[in-house]
Amino acid sequence: YFFSFIIRNGDLYGFGVNDTCQLGIGNSLNQPRPILMDRNVVFDGRSVIMTGAGMGHAGCVTCDGSLYMWGSGQFGQLGLGDLISSARVPHLIPRQVFGDSPVVISRHCNTVQHT
Repeated sequence: YFFSFIIRNGDLYGFGVNDTCQLGIGNSLNQPRPILMDRNVVFDGRSVIMTGAGMGHAGCVTCDGSLYMWGSGQFGQLGLGDLISSARVPHLIPRQVFGDSPVVISRHCNTVQHT
């Protein structure tokens, strides 16, 4: 059980359970209060415009259309091309995966096991 949100300036925060590094903060310690994912360190200074989450993993899109994923990847749900157990920090998904195009925002409903 975890939650992430974006504030007006494009900063991304998260809190809650972090056993599979789903908060993307570099460790697996649960966070009882919102913690900032520093965009200058994690997202090359880009503002976050959308975030989504599934069971044990999360992702976001930045203002330039870049897609980042982190957390549990044991079933390939991070899109990193392998079945890693977890990504402790956000990983940029290469644009070649999308034909060098930025990610287009779409609305969706999160379910327990899908982002």
